Amino acid sequence: KITGGNSDDGSLLTLFFCAAAHAAPKTLLTEKSANTLLRKIQKAGFKPEAAYLFIADHAPAAYQSDYAQLWTHFVEEASGLLQSDAVGATNDALALLRRECNVK
Repeated sequence: KITGGNSDDGSLLTLFFCAAAHAAPKTLLTEKSANTLLRKIQKAGFKPEAAYLFIADHAPAAYQSDYAQLWTHFVEEASGLLQSDAVGATNDALALLRRECNVK
């Protein structure tokens, strides 16, 4: 139900990213909402474990391992950038979200 029938990687990563940012679960983010979540993460920290809990609580058992693996790969690639306060990091993080998640 939460995915609205969307099970592509971008939709799932968007959903898990929202969970990690302690935001309402969505499979599509606007640029504005993605920027808001990035600022929230830069202030409060990135909590990838929240997405693993979300997967355990909401994903069908048959898919939990695959979803957790998808999220793990994203976290390995993205966590440093998402938490960076370097000049330009927000733009780079937004570019990453556009590439990996559903940001319109």
